Amino acid sequence: MNLIQIAMIRFSQALVGLFFILVVSSFFGILLLLPLAVLYHSTSIISTTGINGIVALLMALPICGGLFYYGYKIEGLYSTILETGLKLIKLSKTQINAFEKLLPHGQDKSPDNDTGVATPP
Repeated sequence: MNLIQIAMIRFSQALVGLFFILVVSSFFGILLLLPLAVLYHSTSIISTTGINGIVALLMALPICGGLFYYGYKIEGLYSTILETGLKLIKLSKTQINAFEKLLPHGQDKSPDNDTGVATPP
């Protein structure tokens, strides 16, 4: 296997890794920003009725708390969401490691010496 093929395999491996980093980051980012989005939109809906923004915010806080409390009371909802994210991470690891099978055995491995330069046999 020549150097170009090894480079293409490594490049494909890096692209798959970047794709899964994007997917996992988006998944957990959505989970973190969801309460803020619900609070913002609840405040904007309440303030369209003519109520002041701060008062609307104080009214929207218990609404958001109640919504997430009802979500908390659903059996296994949060554990299912967390397991989905962890399965995404495991899937990304297996897909990235699948590229290792394309490389010939013993080739393109890190050298054993500390200099980073492979020594000739």
